Amino acid sequence: MTPLPALSLDEAVRRLAAPDAYDRLGGYLDPAAVSADPRSANAVLLKLASAKRRDPRWRGALLPLLQNDGLLASVEYALGRDPSAETRDALLACVEAGRSVGAAATLAFVGDRRALPHLLRFLDRDEPKLHASQLIPAIDLVVDATAVGPLERWIARHPAQWEAKAAATVLKKARAIAAGRPLPAPRPPEFEVFVPKLVAQGKKAVTAFRRAHPGSRVCAFAFDADPYNEFFAGCFDDATRPDAHDEVEVGLYRWHLFHEFELPVSGKLPKGGLPPSPSVHDGYVEHFFRPILVRACEALVAEGAFGALKLDHPFTVGYAYPSERLTVCARIAG
Repeated sequence: MTPLPALSLDEAVRRLAAPDAYDRLGGYLDPAAVSADPRSANAVLLKLASAKRRDPRWRGALLPLLQNDGLLASVEYALGRDPSAETRDALLACVEAGRSVGAAATLAFVGDRRALPHLLRFLDRDEPKLHASQLIPAIDLVVDATAVGPLERWIARHPAQWEAKAAATVLKKARAIAAGRPLPAPRPPEFEVFVPKLVAQGKKAVTAFRRAHPGSRVCAFAFDADPYNEFFAGCFDDATRPDAHDEVEVGLYRWHLFHEFELPVSGKLPKGGLPPSPSVHDGYVEHFFRPILVRACEALVAEGAFGALKLDHPFTVGYAYPSERLTVCARIAG
């Protein structure tokens, strides 16, 4: 393997902004490259956290690096914008194995309630690797009645500490839950505005596909959706591809990521951090965006958006989140 040139933070930012960012930078996260040049790998990780991770291959490169103790903190930082079930399970495994305390806070910030018992344990022992300024807000996001005792004990030990006021606010919430007066369920974000936007982008994808591949027969359309990172793509599958009609992996579609686009999802999110997700499987954003994708898929079929294409029936329309199988929302029987 030819050594890669050393990479600065500024160069990592520049390359991550390119459409082919993974092809240009993914090699720096290969285990052999990391071993040869951990500094360059760290530059990619630090800047990846604030970049639009459009390519689903980033997750596959990042998760194995959770086993690298030297880069663990940077890997967690880079994964902090990835609330997929696969990533959350991997972070939880790091916490349970005693390899990371910061991963528990990362889990809480994407609304995973499994983080709470670990955060409370860290609170009780005044974990030096997770400062109260991080710990208290993380607990606030996933708080339940079990937090009452640990919060009371922490406040009693640190009455003059700056974070004691925030801890008292979280304690009030925990006591209300313990007394049977839970906080109201989080209000769904105003995502309805994205239904017509998704429909419009789906129609653009059809128009572009007809021009690019006028003779192709297609058997499926799907949104590859990553709403947390505001990235979406319209994808088409080739009816002549073996087993195409039974395909459940959108990433294997012949024309995966054919039409890429972004939607400003973050502008509709609550300020000050995400509330806990009502779902044990999805993050807050993913939970509330599912019905939006379903309605958009149904609308595309109802409005005849695929009529200009050469369809192989049954033609399926659906969506998939990263590392998730296809969800079929509608079919065109023919």
